[in-house]
Amino acid sequence: MVLTVNGEHLLEPEQAHAYLRELFGFPAYYGNNLDALYDMLTQITEPSFIIFQPAASDRQSGFYRRLLRVFCDAAEDNPALQLQLEDEPGAE
Repeated sequence: MVLTVNGEHLLEPEQAHAYLRELFGFPAYYGNNLDALYDMLTQITEPSFIIFQPAASDRQSGFYRRLLRVFCDAAEDNPALQLQLEDEPGAE
């Protein structure tokens, strides 16, 4: 499975969790919080490659940075999950 996560959809918690639920096909009981996201990501058993496209640097919130940390931690803890972080817009 290859999925592209668009960081522009991850700036606010409610919007981010709705977007991720749909993108990943999370079940109805998904808890809409960062702990639940980590749980869902670490339970993925199918080899998965996630391309994480960042939000524009000037739009990144504290929530966005915490969410990105959850993706990084889950990829570290789940061998089936590979994460590719694309460069931030304007990065050289």
